[in-house]
Parts: sequence; C-alpha cells; structure tokens
Amino acid sequence: MSIGIVENVTGSFAFAKDRLVGKWLDWLILIILFIIPIIGWALLFGFLARVYRGGEAKLGDWIKMLIDGILMWIVLIVYMIIPAIVFVILGGAAVLTSFASVDGMMNPTGALGAALGLGVGVILSVIIAIIFGFLATMGMVRFAKEEKFGAAFQVGELFKIIGKIGWLHYILSWIVLVIIFAIIYFIVGLITGLVAPLGMIILWIIGPVLVIWQGKFYAHLYESA
Repeated sequence: MSIGIVENVTGSFAFAKDRLVGKWLDWLILIILFIIPIIGWALLFGFLARVYRGGEAKLGDWIKMLIDGILMWIVLIVYMIIPAIVFVILGGAAVLTSFASVDGMMNPTGALGAALGLGVGVILSVIIAIIFGFLATMGMVRFAKEEKFGAAFQVGELFKIIGKIGWLHYILSWIVLVIIFAIIYFIVGLITGLVAPLGMIILWIIGPVLVIWQGKFYAHLYESA
C-alpha cells in the first residue's frame, strides 16, 4: 500500500533532521560538498544514493561514493537525452523549414510558423521531460537499491513500480514536494534579495537537509510499491 503524502513528507523530514541534528561534523562535511563544484556535487549525489539505498546513510568510503554519484549523474543525463532530442528535432525542423526560402527571414508567415513550431517543440519536450523525470527518479532509486547500473534502465520494472505506487499518487507526491521546496527556495530568494550573503549561507546550511529529505521521500515511495 502506498505511503500517504503527508506521512511521507513529515517522515522524510524527520529522518533528515535526525540524520543531521547532533551530528554536526557530518552536516559540515555535506555543506562543504554542497559548495564545491563537480567533485563535491558528485560526492553529494553519491551520498544521495546512500539515502535512497536505506539505512543510516553514513559518510565514508569516498571512492565508492564518488563513483555512485557519477553513475547517478549518468542515469539522469541518459533519461534527459530523449526530451532534448525531441526538442531539437521538432523545434529545429520547424525553424529550418520556415526559413528555408531566401525571403524566409522577412516572411511574416514563415516567422509565425517557426514560432509555432518552436512552441510545440518546447511544450512536447517539457511533457516528455516530466515523464522521463518520473522514470529517472525511480531509476536512480532502483540503481541505488540494486547496486547495478543497468537496473536504472529497466523501464518495464520502473513502470511496474510506479503502477504499484499509483500514477496519480506518484504525480501528486511529486507536485507536493516541488511546491514545498519551491516555497523554501522562494523564501531564501527573498532573503538573498535583501542580504545576499545571508541568503547564500542559509542555502548552504539547509542544502544537505533538502537532499536527504527528498532522497528519503522518493525512497519511501519506491519501498511502498
């Protein structure tokens, strides 16, 4: 039976709080990883894989954590390739077709056709990107739990898992978490607008909390299937 959305939000946040509060050195290390580009972010993704995997999600075994983080990046990139290709094909084809003639640049009809074609390409790409985003999230969780890179791309299994969770429940869970995080980022953005350094410091401090929170949130969904 799928976990309730409110229960998942509160339970995942409680896990993040318990994981960091009182374990200040771990929190500090995660903040440092959050700040450092590339290597730090890869290690942070590797830590996210440990949150997905379950258990206490300990720091350490840095090489494995780095490799896991890089593999998580690759999974995400692969899943986003198809929406990008759709955008290039539909949007690019529309623009090229409309401006194929010599006077295409000066032709209002051609310009309108290009704009419409590009618009359709963007809309379809966004829809496909969202669908593939759903799959990518469960794919990364599955990779973390199975500890097999190929498990992330077992699309049939991913559809089964999401089907057991319930597509509507899964989508609503996504929306709720996105709204919560959007509100948090909006508040931080307001603070940044008033006192830029303070906003950045707050973002660095809460960054690890958000990583663990969303990681446990999606792990709970996966486990409820």
